[in-house]
Amino acid sequence: MHATGCDTTTGPVQWAFVAGRVPVGMTGPSTQGQDAGAVSGRPTVEGSYAFQMQVTDSAGATDTETFHITVLAPRPVTVTTLDLAPGAVGKSYWVNLRADGGIPGYLWSLSTGELPPGVNLTTSGAVAGTPTAPGIYAFTVEVTDCPGAAATQTYSLTVNNTPGSGGPDPGPLDVSLHDGELREEIDLLGDLMVAGAHSEPPLPEGELDAHLGVEETPAE
Repeated sequence: MHATGCDTTTGPVQWAFVAGRVPVGMTGPSTQGQDAGAVSGRPTVEGSYAFQMQVTDSAGATDTETFHITVLAPRPVTVTTLDLAPGAVGKSYWVNLRADGGIPGYLWSLSTGELPPGVNLTTSGAVAGTPTAPGIYAFTVEVTDCPGAAATQTYSLTVNNTPGSGGPDPGPLDVSLHDGELREEIDLLGDLMVAGAHSEPPLPEGELDAHLGVEETPAE
């Protein structure tokens, strides 16, 4: 709102609400500079609003005007985060879900399905935690705006295994050493098993016993 032809020699003009209704969620009038005023805020209810404001300058002159504001319905609430990145067992996970439309002041909740063990959904829209079990988890979230309008989105979150997290055992590692050294099978779980002796080329039976330090017991 702006006043013209007013006297501001001793101060700015003064605004006053006279009658009518300003949009819900807005307030005013407030003085803006020497000769302007404002009705401000975030409207929360659609509709047509009419109200009267009076302005008075420093000389005492006044003027009253009627103003009209039309508040349109907000866009429908939608979830704009469409996919989730995969996670891994034992690794920290954090994704912020996003929404658009409606009237901000969103609250998030789990509608159906299950999140991975160790992961939760906060009311502010964060899918966060440390997954403890691999798998593919399907779930649906709901977001609600300030007046209560809602939208849902379904996700599939894959949690992959990580080394040492309880996945399939890859089996023993077979290490063969030459020149008469022992052949050892080293199991990845930490067990050491001596499987026998190996020599290239093979030694005769007597020489093999001598190589291994085996003493022959005399026959009685």
